[in-house]
Amino acid sequence: MPLLKKSLLCALALSTPAAWAVSPADGEPGQVLIFPYYNAHDGRDSLISITNTRSDVSVALAISTSGIEADQPTNFVVYLPPSATWSAAITAESEDQAVLVSNDSSCRYPAQDFQQLPRIPLSGFVTAYELGVLQPQTELGAAVLPTARAWGDSTESQRQARADCTQISAAWAEGGVWTSNPDRDIEAPRNSLTGHLQVIDQTRGLGFRVEPYVLQDFSELALHRDPRTDPANLDKASPAVSQVELAGETLTSQWTRGVDAVSAVLMSRRASSDVWLLPEVVAHTDLILTFPTLEFYSTEQPGPFATNGLLDNGLYLNFDVRDRNGLPQQSSLGPIICDPPPPPQDRRIRLESSVMGFSSSTVDPLQPDAHPLSYTGAAPGCGGIYSAALPESFSGRLSAFSPLIDDSYGEPSVRLRSVEGHEYRGLPGLMSTLVRVKTSQDALPPGFTAYSYGFSLPVQYRREVVQPDNDR
Repeated sequence: MPLLKKSLLCALALSTPAAWAVSPADGEPGQVLIFPYYNAHDGRDSLISITNTRSDVSVALAISTSGIEADQPTNFVVYLPPSATWSAAITAESEDQAVLVSNDSSCRYPAQDFQQLPRIPLSGFVTAYELGVLQPQTELGAAVLPTARAWGDSTESQRQARADCTQISAAWAEGGVWTSNPDRDIEAPRNSLTGHLQVIDQTRGLGFRVEPYVLQDFSELALHRDPRTDPANLDKASPAVSQVELAGETLTSQWTRGVDAVSAVLMSRRASSDVWLLPEVVAHTDLILTFPTLEFYSTEQPGPFATNGLLDNGLYLNFDVRDRNGLPQQSSLGPIICDPPPPPQDRRIRLESSVMGFSSSTVDPLQPDAHPLSYTGAAPGCGGIYSAALPESFSGRLSAFSPLIDDSYGEPSVRLRSVEGHEYRGLPGLMSTLVRVKTSQDALPPGFTAYSYGFSLPVQYRREVVQPDNDR
């Protein structure tokens, strides 16, 4: 029997769209919102809001926070009325811990102190899950509806008017209806959620938006369970089917695990964005890489984070930075030519956590443990790969996620293979590119010390999937 021939999916007939499969929302509301980065370091705060876009039903919403230093995710459920928005601030409580603070009046379980929500790491990412919807005419659906407007009357009773959350607490109490049947009055999710997250820094006078990655059709079943014993997570995609667009066509893949379906949607061979270093306005670029599904894999079951046994059996990130002319390294004196070649330099960056920071600023990086951004590339006379710091003034483009083991040893490693044999290559990650710009110190008001504004840059992802050619 001849060997299977492989070719890129863009040249092959693709699958028929599935009736229900986890997929990117592409600007529409969805079931899962992945906010790839929040920051409460060094006086910063992060503001998050999540909206139920449906006007006819309430939404059971799970909030999960996973951070760089978190041992376990924090998970709780909010019951969001029709057209309502849940909002909170993530702010530092101590040198190594942040807290979620909210004045939201929606019912919540576990019903802890109204304003003090769970304590979390100072930086990380947030995931929100639509667990199901509640019809207003049901007993528990009516219980989560507010009893008064949130504006108008300024009295304390009116401003703090809330739903009858005692019924929600009773439903989860020992002997309650949700302890024995958590699907009582709960229907399947309906792609109801949108959201926003802003990182703000009042001292430095800046703020920028971190876009959420939205997944549609994550689960065709209600996921309403006790968050203390059975929390929502990215492994609960049901059915375990992914659906992505390639060259205007739809590819549907089946998986043995729900998290593999999510990883397939997040998978990219390369993510690219602009990089700016402009000394005349003191502009710096910070890069955040987030791997939301990393915690679901292990050495025994590595999935998309598998290694090929080389490079100390580790998984290393590869970066390629090129200037506006497309050259891998350029300075005021022209391209660097190494003759004789310099000693070999290790340009590897090991993937060790679900959130990793990189910064062009060595003095004030956004993420305290950020790696420096640097050039990598190959040049005549340089003896192969070199690594060098970015120049003081630079504008160009950075590409990430392409693992070093793929580039250095020929045929790319297969990271994720579906039941049908679709081979997804790269890593399941998200990239956030954040730019901070500083005005003249003389122009700043008293108390302001640095950056005057910030913004995020768009990121382009290159998806690479290969499937067997059945033409034998």
